[in-house]
Amino acid sequence: MAQDDLQAFYQDDPNDPFRSLWLYLVEREIDPKMAVSALQQRYDKADRGQWGWNIVEFYLGDISENTLMERLKADATDNTSLAEHLSETDFYLGKHYLSLGTRTPLRRCSN
Repeated sequence: MAQDDLQAFYQDDPNDPFRSLWLYLVEREIDPKMAVSALQQRYDKADRGQWGWNIVEFYLGDISENTLMERLKADATDNTSLAEHLSETDFYLGKHYLSLGTRTPLRRCSN
């Protein structure tokens, strides 16, 4: 089962926000309320120094999309990191909006 594989993958590095997000995406298909609770627990336990935890905060409803995009721009140290963070953010925003049944166009970040 994908959930078991992703649980093992997550356990290899529980401080990686993207491992938490992938596990959440699978758990959400099984039990959405449990998935949010589990994501919150993983978030609370993690060392949240990596950029991707901002995306987790968005998924948890702790920050808005606008705040997420503001942080993205503020945290970028150069064009490469901006491009990486924008790509990650666009992907996970897309997954979020698809789960809601919407196809909301994503805003673009400019320098």
